[in-house]
Amino acid sequence: MKKRGLVIGLLIMLAVITSGFTYAFWAAGVNGPDAQVADGTINVGTGETVDTSITLTGDAFTGGNLVPATFAGDGDVESVSIPLTVLWAADDALGALDGSTTTGTLSITITVTATKNSVAVDQGIVDALVNVVAAGGNASSITLGATAISLGYTVTLDEPADLATYNAIAGAVITITFSIDVINPVTA
Repeated sequence: MKKRGLVIGLLIMLAVITSGFTYAFWAAGVNGPDAQVADGTINVGTGETVDTSITLTGDAFTGGNLVPATFAGDGDVESVSIPLTVLWAADDALGALDGSTTTGTLSITITVTATKNSVAVDQGIVDALVNVVAAGGNASSITLGATAISLGYTVTLDEPADLATYNAIAGAVITITFSIDVINPVTA
């Protein structure tokens, strides 16, 4: 009888420890954007691609560590919003001077990388866990010399499949690079 009670007690203690581990699984999280990130306008000129990178470190921008949905505790967030402002400013005389307008299509390529202790995290893990989604209503076209347009993106994390995958990404510094270009300009 005493052994049975001991086994039951050990099983209960194991359940409590496992529950605590599940909570701690994302306690380290992935750091949010660095406080050094400056909001500004991305100026796209003619014939060139502009790269702008946002590094997710620290929690000044996000208000906490980025963790998968349902894992947020004190000091954690389930998503990070990234606002971008894009202005198409010509470096030369593209378009006519007769009041015509030139419009083009925004081409945006998003690349996500991560480093942990200055070593690149396996790109397959980064691609599987880090999601960067455009906000609904993002413009797809832009007009030369017009008012800058605002774009929005949301970054989330998926839950790792196992502890090894978690260990690879937990505490990593995530860098999101937006490569922005204007293609197919048309003057009307």
